Amino acid sequence: MATVTRLVTFVDVAGHAPSKTQMHVSARLEVEISDGRRVVLLDDRGWGAATNRLPETMPDIWMHHSLRRGDLRVAGAVAHLHRRGHRRGQVVVDVGQLFGLAPAIHTGLVEIHGIDLKGGMELRMGERLLTRCAVTAAEAVVLLEEAAQAMRTRAARLAGHVREHTPTTGQPLIVVLIDELSALTAYQTDRDLLKRAEAALALLLSQGRAPAVVVSAFTQDPRKEVTKLRDLFTQKIGLRLQTAEETRTVLGDGAVPAGALCHQISIDTPGMGYVIGENGRAERVRAGQVTDTDIKAVAAQFPAPEKHPIVVPEPEPAAKTKRERGDKKKQRGDASTGEAPGGEAA
Repeated sequence: MATVTRLVTFVDVAGHAPSKTQMHVSARLEVEISDGRRVVLLDDRGWGAATNRLPETMPDIWMHHSLRRGDLRVAGAVAHLHRRGHRRGQVVVDVGQLFGLAPAIHTGLVEIHGIDLKGGMELRMGERLLTRCAVTAAEAVVLLEEAAQAMRTRAARLAGHVREHTPTTGQPLIVVLIDELSALTAYQTDRDLLKRAEAALALLLSQGRAPAVVVSAFTQDPRKEVTKLRDLFTQKIGLRLQTAEETRTVLGDGAVPAGALCHQISIDTPGMGYVIGENGRAERVRAGQVTDTDIKAVAAQFPAPEKHPIVVPEPEPAAKTKRERGDKKKQRGDASTGEAPGGEAA
């Protein structure tokens, strides 16, 4: 029978410190078994503290998953971060979507198309980083449909030449950043807007990776009926959740046995979460704290070079009621028989 012979701890510190109060640390705890095997008990990495200075590079797990995967789903609040009570705003800006990509945004290599249906409470703080910003459902649907059209146009141009687009300043990576997803889908009362939003999202999620038009969406409600498109998100991150069932819903059936314990995260550790790595193991992560001052400073230093307005078409005239159509038809009939509308001869 194999037995545990020793515990092995690995700690790596980044080669540079972004500031006097911040460093990047990667820690891994393993057990060595008598038959020579090693089993990972903990694989943790994250920022030890936050600062209002933006490091030149951010080689942490948030940046890794943002750039290496087509879609980022932050649940616990991702594409989905599903989390209850967690301060998702700090993750939205720290998850590589805004802070990590800020230099590339400023040079035009990346465009952020933001949707914030809470009236802009989250994203407008850093609106200068955004190329587009939708704060109403109608604006959001136009943004999604135009992103889907841009994706199709780019894919048609690339067909037969390359299978994956390399972003340039002329043809940048487009990140559609949605906060909060449920307000756009599950809680949307306008059926036409709901249908159009889901259709555009499905296209972007299923076809957008190769032409570099990707989606990162956040929600606080991880229920299956809320997020119908959850399986189209290729990367999921879970912050603090209420139950093991919610953890399974967000990260998959094997998440809890793999060590993803989102439902056991303490309320005293905001920004803590789990992601299922490409090796199938659960990795614990933590986003650094981001203050309003941080957001404003980064937005001022790295504004997007262009702004693209969102134009919502004027609504079509309402369809005539059945009674109005009937009156028109009767008037046409009276005119053909030479009678006045009242039934008397003209």
